[in-house]
Amino acid sequence: MSDNGNRPATKNDLAELKKELLEAMSKQRDEIREELLEAMGKQSEELREEFRRELREAMGKQREELLEAIHDAETRPLKAFYAYAESAQKHFSELDHSHASLGDRLGSLEGRMLEVEKRLNMPPQS
Repeated sequence: MSDNGNRPATKNDLAELKKELLEAMSKQRDEIREELLEAMGKQSEELREEFRRELREAMGKQREELLEAIHDAETRPLKAFYAYAESAQKHFSELDHSHASLGDRLGSLEGRMLEVEKRLNMPPQS
């Protein structure tokens, strides 16, 4: 291009200007593309981090729920077993009292038999 601003532009001047404009536009396009890719990369990384954080939170909640379910699954049978054990203990206690009562009654009968044998002067038989 000519330094003289008053001269009319030639086809060569226009072709050179066109070339310069295309190069400038191409350079700008490349810069914009790089900036856009960089911004998208940052946004993509931010989205990945947000996704990871949300995933960790969801997994933590699921872990807590799973631990609670496991605890409940362990506790329910134990509670049922304890209820059965209490019932069995009451039953055995009643049997012990009944056995003791029978022993007392048998002891009383044996004592009375001994008294009868003494009165009749009969030796005890095995």
